[in-house]
Amino acid sequence: LLNFQCLIEGSSDASVFYLTRTLWAILPLMIVLGCILIWSIIAVFGTMCGGKCCCKCSKDLFYYEIFNPYERIKLSCVTILYFIYPTLVQETFNLMSCRKVCGEALYLRAVLSVPCWEGTQLVYFYAVGIPMLLLYVVGLPLAVLVAVWRDDSRKDDQTFSKTLGQFYSHCHPEFWWWELTVVFRKIVMSV
Repeated sequence: LLNFQCLIEGSSDASVFYLTRTLWAILPLMIVLGCILIWSIIAVFGTMCGGKCCCKCSKDLFYYEIFNPYERIKLSCVTILYFIYPTLVQETFNLMSCRKVCGEALYLRAVLSVPCWEGTQLVYFYAVGIPMLLLYVVGLPLAVLVAVWRDDSRKDDQTFSKTLGQFYSHCHPEFWWWELTVVFRKIVMSV
């Protein structure tokens, strides 16, 4: 969608590759901060009408039951991260994807001029690749698994959490963990 090679004239393929991976590394954090900011602004300005509270009381049922900013922030973050997860996995593994060239040395698959496991590639692997692997590829699915496991509403067949229900509402209650197999399949397909 956005080609940094065109935006940054005179830069090498390697520097654009590393810039892109760094942006992908901070994107989930920016999404979370953006959701917090947007829903906080909506919460503040949504309750105010010309300096007066639109509802009779700021603790009105509408505000806290229907428009709970905390729930909206969680739902927005979970949904957006769910959609970008396969790309996060793919971008993480692009930092480690090497291939042999001329039967001798390993080079980065995305930028064949960069030797693997030495110099800048090794620094980016440790500084960006490992944190992305731990936080996103492994951390996000484990966080969802723990949250779903701890969610008591999944035990009742008729009700489920608005935020986490997308991960287990389609399954029988005893198979609440099935989304982990779906995530594993996404990881395998992204690699």
